[in-house]
Amino acid sequence: MPHSSHVPSLPGTLKPMLEMQMGTGILAARHTGEEGDCDVFALDTARGPHTVRVCRRSIPNLFFAEVQALAQRREAGEEGVPDVIAFADAPYTGLGAPGQAAPAFLLLKTKNDMDTKSVDFLKYKEDAEA
Repeated sequence: MPHSSHVPSLPGTLKPMLEMQMGTGILAARHTGEEGDCDVFALDTARGPHTVRVCRRSIPNLFFAEVQALAQRREAGEEGVPDVIAFADAPYTGLGAPGQAAPAFLLLKTKNDMDTKSVDFLKYKEDAEA
């Protein structure tokens, strides 16, 4: 069977849920690859970049353990750990058509590199003036 060149798209059943959780509309969604059995999408929004992993297979506690690990990394002071906006582990009834299940997902707020660069620049300027 020939390999399909079809690029996965963000499931329509998931888009309204993501927009509700982010509090803003999705301007663009780009498929950036796969992690495990999940598709990864970069989301452009008015509130900055987000990332969502979408998994159509039902895997118990698929994202729960990862959410816990991210929280521990953040509490330990690790820099650049993305913020968890929302997640759902099993296919659930989404905001789409009645009876249509939405896939499991993990929605992350990507850290903005510009923020850290500007802070580093200000710190450098203060050090240089001292």
